Amino acid sequence: MYQDYGVIDADGHVMEPPDLWEKYIDPEFRSVAPRGVGIMTIDVLGHRMPDVPGWREEATDPRHVFDPRFADAARRGYDAPSHIEAMDKEGIDIMVLYPSRGLFVTSANALPRRYVGAVCRAYNRWLADFCSHNPRRLMGAALVALHDPQIAAEEARYAVEELGLKSVFLRPNPVNGRTIDHPDHEEFFAEVERLAVPIATHEGAGVHLAQFGRDRYDKLFKVHMICHAVETMGACMDLIVGGVLERHPQLHCVFLEASAGWAPWWLERMDEHFEGFHGSREAGGLSQKPSEYFRRQCFVSCEVDERSARYVEEAFGTDVLVLGSDYPHGDGSFPHAIRDFVNLEALSSSAKRKALWDNPIRLYHLEKDAAALAAART
Repeated sequence: MYQDYGVIDADGHVMEPPDLWEKYIDPEFRSVAPRGVGIMTIDVLGHRMPDVPGWREEATDPRHVFDPRFADAARRGYDAPSHIEAMDKEGIDIMVLYPSRGLFVTSANALPRRYVGAVCRAYNRWLADFCSHNPRRLMGAALVALHDPQIAAEEARYAVEELGLKSVFLRPNPVNGRTIDHPDHEEFFAEVERLAVPIATHEGAGVHLAQFGRDRYDKLFKVHMICHAVETMGACMDLIVGGVLERHPQLHCVFLEASAGWAPWWLERMDEHFEGFHGSREAGGLSQKPSEYFRRQCFVSCEVDERSARYVEEAFGTDVLVLGSDYPHGDGSFPHAIRDFVNLEALSSSAKRKALWDNPIRLYHLEKDAAALAAART
């Protein structure tokens, strides 16, 4: 807890060891397993990512310390015990864990479909082992890629039912020219809806997929700033306007690490186009305005100091915001992320409490886990 706030971090990260895939991938693919370089870079069948101007992996040893805030965790290889210690410093009760190298490891169009499935399977096995150190507090988001929707559906089922992971992470970018709402993906979305876990989109700059800004700008600063926002907004539009949420009314989505202030403006713009640009004919057979689907089925993470989050509360109330600390990435606010959010004057006390506890419980279906944690605490 932080003060009297229960805290669920809706978007933390693991820092995968460089030999994860060599150790966990099926033997058929071991000779061509992805290989980590430095802290976050991955080399997968000749694709080295992040691939963006300004990105430098100057150290080949993942224990190298670029940021003194993470010195102890880095020396320990960002292992699970170091995560728990960092959570205790912040006052975080539960952290839902998303990838670092895994943001990039399947992020190229040309990768063979079965190989992509094996790469996801290896990561998810490793992540389940990582979380087993303290399963009441460390909870994993499964890595799934849409190169083959049937394989993606099978991996989602394995990761949730066999490994106990709590979410399905997707890149927001198109894969092999297919946006996230492509008809080929219907089997996948039906399976995730049945599994009762959310779809989580999370961008990462410098991939070999279609990505806004990567071929336009020559500075990491610009590419990172624009691709996180624009690709996330595109995925939100596709899931809603493409009719995915209409066809799967029990499916929930969360849009991570792109701030939250875009949501009121973007959904208002969607509503305007739905009402004025032949939306009833062209918008995937929607039975209600786009903003109603967002209010009913979507969540969005805000930054710890994001003043524009107030407009999300004004537009959608207190039920759609969650918080991501981004630990242990350098653009996060560790060790003061939760403190900064609790002190954020732009949000009401009710909105902050819900973002830190009630909303991520509903999003990730953590009712039993939260009750067990509370019982252990007492």
